[in-house]
Amino acid sequence: MVTGSLPFLDTKAMSLWSERVLVALPHDHPLSSRETVCWTDLRGETVLLSHYDPGRELEYLLVSKLVSPEVRPKIERHDVSRGIIKSLISMNTGISLVLESDIGANLADLVYQELRDGAGASRYSSPSIGR
Repeated sequence: MVTGSLPFLDTKAMSLWSERVLVALPHDHPLSSRETVCWTDLRGETVLLSHYDPGRELEYLLVSKLVSPEVRPKIERHDVSRGIIKSLISMNTGISLVLESDIGANLADLVYQELRDGAGASRYSSPSIGR
């Protein structure tokens, strides 16, 4: 099982699942009341990510959506759990990227908005199994 793409071209693979990518925001953040949030709306923001899964994969996705360094938000990596990242967001220290399955453990003062691009909702594909 691997995350992302398989390193060998002749390998057959099957994705195990796919989830929507959301942005977690403080309830009073300007983007929290928007009907649609696009990747480009993250410009000028501070994105807090955990060193633990899926932090690195979400960072790769962010970089792939906003290729030019000038339009990317500032990324801060922290050696803490995703729960602590949510606490930092609630203290207005930044925003974060989360997967749809991560919103079950919600803090009352956070808002989750779906991230979209030109093709619609952004999705994170699971690890793949291959042979």
